[in-house]
Amino acid sequence: KIKALRAKTNTYIKTPVRGEEPVFVVTGRKEDVAMARREIISAAEHFSMIRASRNKNTALNGAVPGPPNLPGQTTIQVR
Repeated sequence: KIKALRAKTNTYIKTPVRGEEPVFVVTGRKEDVAMARREIISAAEHFSMIRASRNKNTALNGAVPGPPNLPGQTTIQVR
C-alpha cells in the first residue's frame, strides 16, 4: 500500500519500524505531502476502527531521519 501511495502522490514515505513510535516521514511537494498525509491518516483511522471493533467483540466473548529537503519540497511527520 505504501509503495502505491508513494507512486500516486509522488512522495518519499519513510515507514515506522515495528516497536518504534508510529511516525511516517513524508517528503515531497507541499500539495503531494498533504495528499499523502490525508491518505495515511484515513488508513490509520480505518484500522483503528477495525481494531476497536475486534477488541469490543473480544471483550463481549471473554524521530526520524529522512531525505534532505530539496527546494520546493516539504517534509512532515505523520503520527
